Amino acid sequence: MIYGSMIDHLYRKGSTRPMSSPNSPRPTIRGVREYGNAGEATIGGSRRQTPSLESSRRKSEFGDQQTRPAEPILDFDYERLDRYQAEGELGRGGWGVVDRVVDLKLDRSVALKRILGYTEGDEDLREQFLHEARITSQLQHPGVVPVHELGDEDDAAYYVMKLLSGETLHSLIRRVHSESSNAGRLEDWVLPLLERFLDVCHTVAYAHHQKILHRDLKPANIMVGSFGETIVLDWGLAKTIEENPEPQALHDATVRHGGDTAPVSKRPHVAGHSQRSSECEGTVVGTPAYMSPEQARGEVTRLDERSDVFALGVILYEILVGTHPHSGRTTEEVLRRAADAERQPLKEVATRIPPPLVAIVETAMARDPNERYADAEELAADVQRWMLGQSVSVHPDTVLDRVSRWCRRNRMLAGVIAASATVMLVLSLAFGVVIKQAHRDETRARQLAEQEKQKAEAAHRIALARMRDARDAADEWLVELSGALEFHPGLAEHRAALLQRAIAHYTRLVEEASESESEQQLEQARLMVRLGDALRLSGDSEFALTRYRNAGAILDRLSEGSDQQVRNVSRTASRDTTTNILSIEQTHVAIGELLSGDSIPTSKLSQLQRSLMASLPFDESGTGDEQQWKSASAFVRLQLACT
Repeated sequence: MIYGSMIDHLYRKGSTRPMSSPNSPRPTIRGVREYGNAGEATIGGSRRQTPSLESSRRKSEFGDQQTRPAEPILDFDYERLDRYQAEGELGRGGWGVVDRVVDLKLDRSVALKRILGYTEGDEDLREQFLHEARITSQLQHPGVVPVHELGDEDDAAYYVMKLLSGETLHSLIRRVHSESSNAGRLEDWVLPLLERFLDVCHTVAYAHHQKILHRDLKPANIMVGSFGETIVLDWGLAKTIEENPEPQALHDATVRHGGDTAPVSKRPHVAGHSQRSSECEGTVVGTPAYMSPEQARGEVTRLDERSDVFALGVILYEILVGTHPHSGRTTEEVLRRAADAERQPLKEVATRIPPPLVAIVETAMARDPNERYADAEELAADVQRWMLGQSVSVHPDTVLDRVSRWCRRNRMLAGVIAASATVMLVLSLAFGVVIKQAHRDETRARQLAEQEKQKAEAAHRIALARMRDARDAADEWLVELSGALEFHPGLAEHRAALLQRAIAHYTRLVEEASESESEQQLEQARLMVRLGDALRLSGDSEFALTRYRNAGAILDRLSEGSDQQVRNVSRTASRDTTTNILSIEQTHVAIGELLSGDSIPTSKLSQLQRSLMASLPFDESGTGDEQQWKSASAFVRLQLACT
């Protein structure tokens, strides 16, 4: 029976849904087993009437819910079963009712699932029901509910299984997202859901290893127990991978399914091939919102492990977002979008999801099966790597990813490092402020010191200039006045007094002159020469000779000094000029020594003459600067002293 008026409008009895290729078998939509939100109801199973909306709203799976009082059993007689006693109905689905019963032999409560409203001759429904029981019993795994017994009576069929307690993963996802409200860190609320997801992947991987596809994986078909159990339910649409008839035979089977009214049990049976109509090429079975594109197009022969991987990708999508990618759309839209692999990318729906998880979901839900994970084990391995803070296979690592994973693996150490870094940052900032203030103070002090130095140099230059002025003044009256008085015998006493005043004046200037700088040393040498001249004129030739020699020693040190020291003798003079200044003063020393009766080596006199001659003007005009005229005067006086 077609699901609802809308599906009836889309797929009328005997109609087909167009395929991508005109030569491919056209898909037929199987009856909807249970009601639900658009795109979340399971399509598949029988062609019988679906239960009423009120009854289908009940829990379709067997669980340890509050059991309703036992209702009249119209199509199943428990009196024939001396082992089980009915306590009430737990729920019902499209083709089965699940009752809570007591196993009288083992004194325990179990769940008994029976065909709902079975009528004689409905072998398609019976075959589907028995297929579910056999498949479920063959899967010996903690993630699959154990089947204790299968009963195949003439007019009814049932199987007994473990009674489960808990809630569906669908309910758990909605509750977790409602409580979290996307607040706090993602890991705080998503990790428990991912642990359940890993359990589902391991169960599906086991089924794939047994060559069985589920074909209807969704959160509503996953039971989450109170003690860590995660059970994959509803294997009614499961398909054995080996059951892949030839395409042409499948096409013929679809045609027979559309027009042949003979019971399935009476049709020819091919060994190894299923006789269920849900295995026919072109038949769409499953839940549209969780179907892979090939499954939504009815390409039964193309289904393999990667089709279930796609459904697992949708479940992971729902775990991270809170709803599947087709939420809020009609079943018609969901089927079309599922067939075309049309959906909104996860990174656009939830920007908080880490890129590695986004890559895992996108890989699992790839349109091309070849681009998906090969099986559920690979998908589970990548999810587990992310949970452990390791690199996943489908997302290239970045430095930020590696740091983030390391922090998740070593949260305590990362917290200590972060706290230490914060303290160091605060201390660095404080230290930087102190250093900056100290640097500012140092700069200010250096500027003040430079200013003081400049003031001191200015004062020194002023003092040196005044000393030169004093010396020049003393030179003028000593040379002129003393020389003039020398030729007036009556003024000899007055001349002697003036010389003594000059000697005292020059002595005081020599004592005031400093020997720290070359300019002051030169000035001190000049003062000693003038003092020696005054002593010589006063008749104290021996003491005068001592002063001359002291001045010569200072001038010799300046001549033998570095180029910079020589240039410092005169700040405005070049090297040649300063050398000439020293030569002139050395000549004055030599003249004083000669006049005091001392002898000077001829080589030294010749050297002084050559130095003075080098600065004399030789052009026809005979003009020269002041320094050249001083050299000429010293040269003439040296010649006179030598004669």
